[in-house]
Amino acid sequence: MIGIARKFSAISKTWGQMTIWSGISLRRQACLGGAILALGGLMGGCAFTASPVLRVADARIVEQSETSSMVEFDMEATNDGADPLPLREVVYTLDAGGERMFKGARSPEVTVPANGQIRFVLPVSLPFALDAQPLPYVLRGSVTFVAPGPLADAMFDNGVRRPSVTFTDTGTLVGIIDN
Repeated sequence: MIGIARKFSAISKTWGQMTIWSGISLRRQACLGGAILALGGLMGGCAFTASPVLRVADARIVEQSETSSMVEFDMEATNDGADPLPLREVVYTLDAGGERMFKGARSPEVTVPANGQIRFVLPVSLPFALDAQPLPYVLRGSVTFVAPGPLADAMFDNGVRRPSVTFTDTGTLVGIIDN
C-alpha cells in the first residue's frame, strides 16, 4: 500500500494544486471515495425516476354569465413507474384568440399511483362570455412532483431538487354549458 500511496503522491505533485487528493492519506481517500459512491447511489435513485405524463382528458364550460365563463379542464396524469408520485403544484396559463386570458397556480392534491393514472381538475375563469363561435385556445403548464424516497422528499422540501413536467393542449371552446 505504501508503494501505491507514493506513486499517487508523485502524480499529485506533478499536477500541483490542481488535485484535491494531494496531501490526503490513502485511508481518507478511500473513505471519501466510498462516501461519494454511496451518495451517488442514493442520488441515482432520484435521477432515474420516471416522470408522470399529463394530458387534457376533457374540457367543459361549467358556469357562464353575460360577462364571464368558468371552464374546467380534466387533467389525466399517468405514472409508468413502480412508485407513487405526489403532485405538488400546477402553474398554468390559457391563451385564447392569441391573448393571455388566464394565469393560475394551484395544488392538484393528488398522488399518481404506481403504474396507474389519476385525474384532477384545473379551473379557468375567463373575463368574457363564450358564445356559439368556436374560440381556439392553448393551455400550457407545468406540474412539480416529488420523486420517491426519503432523500428525494427532503431535497424537495428544502428546495434542492423539485422535478417538474410540462404539458400543452390546444382546442376550441364553444359557449354551450355542459350539465
